[in-house]
Amino acid sequence: MFSQREEEQYILNYFGDTGVFLDIGAYHPEKFSNVRALYERGWVGMCVEPSPNCYPVLEEFYKDTDVEVYGCAITGHTGEIELYDSNGDALSSIDKNHVDKWTKDYGSKFDKITVPCFTLSDLLEKSKYKQFNFVSIDVENDRLGIDILKQVDLYSVGMICLECSYEHRKEVKSYMAGWKEVYSNAENIILCR
Repeated sequence: MFSQREEEQYILNYFGDTGVFLDIGAYHPEKFSNVRALYERGWVGMCVEPSPNCYPVLEEFYKDTDVEVYGCAITGHTGEIELYDSNGDALSSIDKNHVDKWTKDYGSKFDKITVPCFTLSDLLEKSKYKQFNFVSIDVENDRLGIDILKQVDLYSVGMICLECSYEHRKEVKSYMAGWKEVYSNAENIILCR
C-alpha cells in the first residue's frame, strides 16, 4: 500500500482503470502516495511538489510517462513564496506555525527557501490536463489546503482526498455540500459524489 493509512483502498474501490489525477503536495512516488496505485492501473495526471529535495525523485520516476511533474507550490498568487523545506521529509510547508510545532515538539529541522508558486488556474495553463477525476491535496496547512480545494474545478471530479484537521472539516463539508464522506482519519478526509 502506498498511501499513508487506508486511503488507497477507498480510492481504488471507487475508481476504475482509467482516469486523470491531480496530486498537490505529491512528496514521493511511493511513500504516502494517494495516486501511485491509480498510476499503476493506467491513470495519468499531474504531481505538484515544491520541495527541491522531493521534486527530483518524482520527476525521475515519472520521466517518459503521461504524468506531468511540477516543482512549485500552489497558492493564492503566482510568483514566489517562502517554503520551510524539511530536506526530503514529508513536512515541508509554507506555514510557520506548522514548522514551529514540529520543531518544538519533535526536533524537526527546516531550511527557509524561496520557491515558485502558482494559482492552480495559472499552473493548468502549462498543462495538457484541465479536468481531473481524483484530487489529492496534502500541503501541511489546513487553510491553504481548503483554499486550494476552492480553486479546483469540480466538474469532472468524483473523489477528493484532503489533508485537513478535524477542526476545519465542518468548513470543508459545508463547501462540499452534497458530497459524501467515505473515510477519515487524523490526517485526511475523503469525499466523493
